[in-house]
Amino acid sequence: MKCYTILEDNIIPSIDIMAKPFPHICVGDEKYRGKVVRIRLDENLFSKISYKIPCPYRGKFMGEKSKCDECGVNTIVDKNTTHYHPTDYGFIWMYKPIEKAFVFRQHRTKAYIVTEEREFDVSQALVLVDIPPGTGDPNEWTCAEKELAPCPKQGEKLEYIEGNYVGNCSLCNEEYGKVDNFSNPYLIHPNSGKIKKWGNFPPPGITVVAEGLKVLKEAGTIKNSIVKLIKMGPRTYFRIGRYGNISKGLEEYFIYWDGKNMYVGSEDKVSDDKFSMDGKQLEIYKDDVF
Repeated sequence: MKCYTILEDNIIPSIDIMAKPFPHICVGDEKYRGKVVRIRLDENLFSKISYKIPCPYRGKFMGEKSKCDECGVNTIVDKNTTHYHPTDYGFIWMYKPIEKAFVFRQHRTKAYIVTEEREFDVSQALVLVDIPPGTGDPNEWTCAEKELAPCPKQGEKLEYIEGNYVGNCSLCNEEYGKVDNFSNPYLIHPNSGKIKKWGNFPPPGITVVAEGLKVLKEAGTIKNSIVKLIKMGPRTYFRIGRYGNISKGLEEYFIYWDGKNMYVGSEDKVSDDKFSMDGKQLEIYKDDVF
């Protein structure tokens, strides 16, 4: 399956790999335990994307550390008992972002693991979605299509005022009925009426592999941002709604995977060919998504 990272203003055709405490895809915030999920890489994939580089601390002052935290090499102590990193020793592992992979769930541990792409899995996509919320409510994850649902005002009672009849519900257009309750008549919404609302996430064909949190600090406030790693089957799509003030990106995202390409856009900002967001071009598959 192809791998993608979807940010508020960009689509990246790969997913970054974190090195510590083991090679993994990080879902959430590494700085906060309990808010992050780590999806481990198996040895085969690890060996294909890993390479060594000289430790960036070579030749540098290490304080009182007897061993480098990055590469594990013992430091050198001079006559003043000052610790230095050896200039010619010490390597650290680096990892290329993964562009293709296969994710499966282990039978015994039930944990997901990432390995090399399998031939039968090429029509799926592995997507890390990291879109922070606006200043209002948390992001709303839904299906990309609306479905009929009962009107939330069913059974609602309103005060009856002569000459000021409410009439029809503003949501479903059902007519309120008058109830003659002696000297205190009232209006009531019938137990009928439907409204259109976004369907629940995830829709069929999409699997949530992992969900983590990022802690955002902006303008003196702290908010949680949901990060999800998902598998998308061919011709599947979903929606993310954002609320409040939006400093970057869209108020509403529609994310669609057709089995070969990833498309991201918004219902109200679609042009004929391309969609532009902060100077970055994002592809739109208008016929299928919108």
